[in-house]
Amino acid sequence: MTMQTYIIDYGVGDICSVQRALEQVGIAAEIGSDPVAVRGAVSLVLAGDGAFGPAMAELERLELVQPIKERVMEGVPILGVGLGLQLLFEGSQESLEVPGLGLLRGEVRSFPPDLEVPHVGWNQIEIARDSELLEDVPNGSIFYFDHSYVVVPRRPQDVLTFTEYGVGFVSGVERENVAGFQFHPEKSGTLGLCIYRNFVRHAEVAKEKY
Repeated sequence: MTMQTYIIDYGVGDICSVQRALEQVGIAAEIGSDPVAVRGAVSLVLAGDGAFGPAMAELERLELVQPIKERVMEGVPILGVGLGLQLLFEGSQESLEVPGLGLLRGEVRSFPPDLEVPHVGWNQIEIARDSELLEDVPNGSIFYFDHSYVVVPRRPQDVLTFTEYGVGFVSGVERENVAGFQFHPEKSGTLGLCIYRNFVRHAEVAKEKY
């Protein structure tokens, strides 16, 4: 399987590992921060680690916010990973005055103060509903996490997976062509690669609709 996927580079985290993961499953993936390339992409990946406010500021500086929103409104699939998942929402407690991309309704909140953060390491997911993104991924599968904030969707139907870390939190979401995971598939072995493969298959189907 070969097709073009654009990994958005906004200077946050090791996105080269995402590119390598995609290439392991036969996906041609380009890294960049070109608004023109975003507008021409077949699918988009927004990955990374770091702080919400500086990340959004960098996306704005690079003039990527509007192209991302426009392409997603046209039906192009986008996958948020780690911080990239959080940026898909409307805002975050981490940076109260900074709006997110607003592609999903809801906000990002910190873990309760009695929990040790960041939540780092391997943890299970509980699948909330069927999805093409999770084809061949069993319920209870283990993935790699590294985060201090969690997403809180306003629409329960957007929730794809849950995870337990002292409290239950949403670890995966999907609404139409917008999806994301708090864990890092590129650091999660075979099952993580499976998620990337499924994402691109989904993008191939979606391509026929726009």
